[in-house]
Amino acid sequence: TLAISGGASSLMKLDSLGNPIWQSVVEGGSVTKIKTDNAGNIIVIGKAGTVIKYRFNGIVTDSLGLSSSSTTNDFIMKGNSAGQCLWMTYFANHFTNGGGLTDFAFDTANNIYITGNFELQVYFNSVDNTTSSCTNSGLSLYGSKLYVVKYDTAGMLKWIVSGSSSAPIDNTSSEAIAVDSNGDIYITGTKYVDPVNSYKMTLKNSNGT
Repeated sequence: TLAISGGASSLMKLDSLGNPIWQSVVEGGSVTKIKTDNAGNIIVIGKAGTVIKYRFNGIVTDSLGLSSSSTTNDFIMKGNSAGQCLWMTYFANHFTNGGGLTDFAFDTANNIYITGNFELQVYFNSVDNTTSSCTNSGLSLYGSKLYVVKYDTAGMLKWIVSGSSSAPIDNTSSEAIAVDSNGDIYITGTKYVDPVNSYKMTLKNSNGT
């Protein structure tokens, strides 16, 4: 990806010799990562304002309205190998000190697993505009908490797992994710460590168990 002026990012596909095949632009957002799945589709994630537009061959082919009441928005876009946008959706983050998605991975069926961090609340949207959320209601009201979410290949949210520690200030975060051939998920990041007390980290699914 190549950042360009005006709050946009450029996506470009090159052949094995470095020759350009196609170029597109994500307007209203800053792409932070791009990966390809097992079918050759591309997934990009990044930060966004209140509107994302995807411009291919100079024409806006897709657009997405994002939350205007959140602290920040993260977006996810899936495209095919020809550069055409297949779908877009977003996360709305509410925090005071930090949050947002950090990494993503695929399983063998090309489902998408996304990890990131939230402080107060984060809303996860599907392509059909249904919404689910993680809300911090424990003792650790400040500091980051981690989440892992699964989306299917069509951009529908399947489940949410969130975590926090029993420490008075949490600072538990996820930075990277991987999925093996069995569908097992691995995450890594940082956890608040107190030199005197021992605090446990708890993972919960969307129904609180």
